[in-house]
Amino acid sequence: MFAAIQKQSASAECDAALRRAIVSGKLRAGERLPPERALAEQFGVNRQTLRGALAQILALGLVTVKQGSGYTVADLSRVGGCDLLPDVLDLARDSDELLILVTDLLDVRRSMAGSLLARLAKTATEQSLDDISSAIDHFAQLLGNPLVSLAEITEADFSVIAAMIDGAQSPIMRLCLNPIIAATAEIDQLTAAMYAEPQSNVAGHTLLLQWLREPSLAPLSLILETLADRDAKTIARMSKQLEKS
Repeated sequence: MFAAIQKQSASAECDAALRRAIVSGKLRAGERLPPERALAEQFGVNRQTLRGALAQILALGLVTVKQGSGYTVADLSRVGGCDLLPDVLDLARDSDELLILVTDLLDVRRSMAGSLLARLAKTATEQSLDDISSAIDHFAQLLGNPLVSLAEITEADFSVIAAMIDGAQSPIMRLCLNPIIAATAEIDQLTAAMYAEPQSNVAGHTLLLQWLREPSLAPLSLILETLADRDAKTIARMSKQLEKS
C-alpha cells in the first residue's frame, strides 16, 4: 500500500503519507491499519520511526487505537480539522476541483474576516491600530523595491493580517485563522493571483484601517462586499492561470 520512505525526515514523511491516505479516502473510516511491523516494512523504516508518525495522526484524531486491536481510521468528516487543509488542496484531482476548493477557502476566510473586523471595531486600541498601520506601511515600502519577490510580498501581506489578529486579542480567532492563512500560502496559483496587483492589496488594507478608525463611515456589510469582489477577481485570475498551464 505504501512506498518506502527515501527522505531523511522519515517520521514526518510517514506521517504525511498516512494523512494523505486518510484524506484521499484510500484508507476509509473504520478500516484498520496494517500491524506496526507490516506498516514499518512497507515504509522501509524501523518501528520507532513509524510510532512517531502514528502518534502524530493519533493526536490529530485521524485514527483511534485500542490495545490488541491496533489503529483504526476515524471518520474524517467528524474529526478532521483545518490542519488538513493543505492535504485536501494538494489532492485536488484537476483545476476545476482546485478552483472549487479555493473558492470555498476564500469564502470561509472572508466570513472569519467579517467576525475579526466586527470585533476589532469594538476592541481595537490606538496602539493596535498603529501596529496595523505600521505593517501596511512596511508592505507599501516593500513594493518600492523592483526586485521584491512574491514570497516577500506574501509575508508582508500576512504581517498586516497578523497585526489585525493581534489587535482582536482572541486566541480562538487566531487558532482558526492561522491554518487557513497558511493554506493559502501553499497554493502557488492562488498566491500569484492574489498578488498580481500588490498595490491593490495595500489599498485594500488601507481602506480597512480607515474603517476601523471610523466604523461609522460605512456598514460592515459594504466592507464585506468589497472583500467578496476582491476574492472574485482573485478566482478569475487563478482560473485564467490554470487554463494556460
